[in-house]
Amino acid sequence: VFREVGADYMLQGREGVWTTQGAVDRMCARLAAEGRLTDSLREVLIDRVTIDADPPLDRIAKATFSSEDHGTYGAVKSRLGGEFMVITGTMPGLGTTGGEVSVAGVTKGAALVSVIAELGLDRANSIAIGDNNNDLEMLAAAGVGIAMGNATPEALAAADETTAHVDHGGIWAAFEKHGLVQPG
Repeated sequence: VFREVGADYMLQGREGVWTTQGAVDRMCARLAAEGRLTDSLREVLIDRVTIDADPPLDRIAKATFSSEDHGTYGAVKSRLGGEFMVITGTMPGLGTTGGEVSVAGVTKGAALVSVIAELGLDRANSIAIGDNNNDLEMLAAAGVGIAMGNATPEALAAADETTAHVDHGGIWAAFEKHGLVQPG
């Protein structure tokens, strides 16, 4: 489907990440524009992924896609939306030029509920922190859903509270507020 609509992709699995060169180039350009492309991050994005025109589709857990066409998200969702969960881009700045695809029902929220049940904990005592549309179900499922200050409007709406921006100590501030770390 990604090839049909002219989108680049990153396919993530337990054994690796398979991608197109265009996806790596686009991600590096976006991160560089935000001033977040460090040498170590560039190494991860370039040296630790496999550029592969024929990736092992039976070992993929999640896929992200991107392009320069603002109709890409809609094109992918219309082709895959019944069988898979398709959400708008989780990489800043993509808007409707990209998105994320996972198996329907396989969400961070479902994982949170499963882990809480396995551990025998009360869901009301759980905390989840997120910043994007792939976090919506998790933010809603937790006893307290916390959106980062840089979160998407959808994540902010799904959360019970907001903390500082991820680049300004937001996770620490949330942990401190909820007594999970010592102040300071």
